Amino acid sequence: MVSDLEMLKEAGEALEWINENGKELSEKYAGKMIAVKGRELIATAGTLDELFEEIRKKGLRQQEMIIEWIPNNKERIIYTPFALK
Repeated sequence: MVSDLEMLKEAGEALEWINENGKELSEKYAGKMIAVKGRELIATAGTLDELFEEIRKKGLRQQEMIIEWIPNNKERIIYTPFALK
């Protein structure tokens, strides 16, 4: 089990990575959901349910990553593992 401190560190790294790669992510994944753990893109899908399924198939838990919807415009919705507690 990952500690809360480790989760916070990975969440910070994931958000930093998303911000650093925002333009490329917007071009490549517009209209999709992405899951990022640390500085790694774990999965992409068209819906949140599909994304959670992709994460489960990889033997991972969605609570351990940042999930973000990449819109077709400048809006952002960010899901964090802390929203489930």
